Amino acid sequence: MVAKKCSKCGSSLKPVANGTMLSCPHCKTMQFTQNDGSHDNLQELYLRSELVNGDKYLQDQDWKQATACFSALVEKYPLEIDAWMGLARAMTREQTFLALSGAEYQTLTKCLSKVQILQGALLDDSWATYRQKYEVYRDTQRMEIQDQCEKLANWIDHKQDGDVKMASLIGMVAGAFLVFMLGVVLTMIDARLWIVLPITTAIAVIIGWMIYRLCGKANITQEERQRVKQRCAELEKQAKYWNVQIFFRQDIRNILESKK
Repeated sequence: MVAKKCSKCGSSLKPVANGTMLSCPHCKTMQFTQNDGSHDNLQELYLRSELVNGDKYLQDQDWKQATACFSALVEKYPLEIDAWMGLARAMTREQTFLALSGAEYQTLTKCLSKVQILQGALLDDSWATYRQKYEVYRDTQRMEIQDQCEKLANWIDHKQDGDVKMASLIGMVAGAFLVFMLGVVLTMIDARLWIVLPITTAIAVIIGWMIYRLCGKANITQEERQRVKQRCAELEKQAKYWNVQIFFRQDIRNILESKK
């Protein structure tokens, strides 16, 4: 049966290619005209019409539709070079798009390998150049993720250092004040009691240590904990996208595992 209406926009179709195919003047979709009884011929007509549609999507820079079109073709026609090459062109937006995820780059590598095997020749040098640019861009993104993890750890360290310094200051002041007051009291009672000063010093050290233990831990607020969790979730998502492993320190993992 001859298709007279476009299956995508409903416009009237016009015959092209000696009447073997129909073209939509509105959306440029190509469709075959009829089945001559040969299954192979029918498949060939379908393949050629979809390849034309895919090329039209590429020309219109409709990368999503082009990727979907060529993905369906390589699944149905795994030996068709033009389908694999079309998918590679769509995924890379004609070699201008570098932000491919790790999984997408693996698909691209498969496409280029298929094309090279099927045509029995080396690929154009432009693809080698593209892959070099991609690898540089990918490595830059991976390094950025690692840097962000390090910045998060440094923020935790800074938070801890600030609290530790404050706790140490409080401990030293408290210890010095206690030693001074005890020394004064003992001297007023009997100058010969200076021997007990080592004992008072030990007590001062113990009190300073207790204050250190009380105030020396990082005082991270609930809001800051939530920000740490959100940032870690973002970094994990980026790491998965770029196929890189990241490891958080134990103190950061404790924040992530806390229910608060």
